[in-house]
Amino acid sequence: MNRTVYNFRSYTDAMKANSLFSRNGIRAVYGKNTSPKEGCIHTLAITSDAKETEKILRENGIHYSVASGGV
Repeated sequence: MNRTVYNFRSYTDAMKANSLFSRNGIRAVYGKNTSPKEGCIHTLAITSDAKETEKILRENGIHYSVASGGV
């Protein structure tokens, strides 16, 4: 499967997403990137089906953007 990396605006959103993924049997790896232009960006990398993970995020009202991979 392809790897998908999601960006989140806050640590809280990233941890909520991680918890939801875990409850659905999806393993995610947390990361934090900083850039002078954008500030802190919290990321989760997954290797599961991107359609399924994006559906979980949308259904739970978690704001995200796709950094790489995805649908």
